Amino acid sequence: MPFKPGETRSLIPTWIRSSGIGIGVGILPGAGGNIAAFLSYNAAKNASKDPDSFGKGNIQGVAAAESGNNADNAASMISALALGIPGNVVAALVLSALTIHGLQPGPQLFHQNPVLVGGFMMEMLITSLLILLLGGAVATRVFARFQRLPGVLLVPSILILMCVGVYVINGRPIDLWVMLLAGAAGYFLEKVNVPLAPVILGMILGPMAEQSVRRALLISRGDATELLTRPISATLAVAAALIIAWLLIKAVRRKRAAAIDVE
Repeated sequence: MPFKPGETRSLIPTWIRSSGIGIGVGILPGAGGNIAAFLSYNAAKNASKDPDSFGKGNIQGVAAAESGNNADNAASMISALALGIPGNVVAALVLSALTIHGLQPGPQLFHQNPVLVGGFMMEMLITSLLILLLGGAVATRVFARFQRLPGVLLVPSILILMCVGVYVINGRPIDLWVMLLAGAAGYFLEKVNVPLAPVILGMILGPMAEQSVRRALLISRGDATELLTRPISATLAVAAALIIAWLLIKAVRRKRAAAIDVE
């Protein structure tokens, strides 16, 4: 689906919504940009009047994922500098650089090195402006040209980069087989029209949720009712239930509207 200059105005709500999601995810310690991108993509798909076009070149999905990912990078510095807990790989690298130079991330960093913290804020602001000014000119006119390469060159190149990236993390050949099996499973799910974004989010957030539940049960001495009686946890549980109910109602209405159109 080619991008039209007149579509820029229609992307503003997507940018605002995805940026808010990216900031919220970035503040959470250890969440990462992948979660922000997938959550933003799902939010844009649920809000779209044509969700079936997502995954087929809909510019709303691209804008949502990139806005969420970019917002996450800056927001992750909040937990990194204030608590010393990196939110993603970029924040982890920044913390490593600070530690090498003898600086201890945390509340004292703001008091002892305000110029350094202010420099980080200005750097993020300048980076955002550069993305706004140069992103369209460079990305759409240069990087997007790679998509015009024939499949016999593009697909092997992507596979090689994926294999190298997966292998260098732990240096284990078994990781390559896991990647190939995951790719085959994703291809099968795509063919049977099962959305992949919730599956990926479950794989990323699942271990975090299990650790948090175990920690909460240890604090409450095994009393599971604490998860629903505390104000914050109860609010989150009710919000999750309302979101699920809203999605189900929306799906039912969409099916009824499609049936009426067929008739």
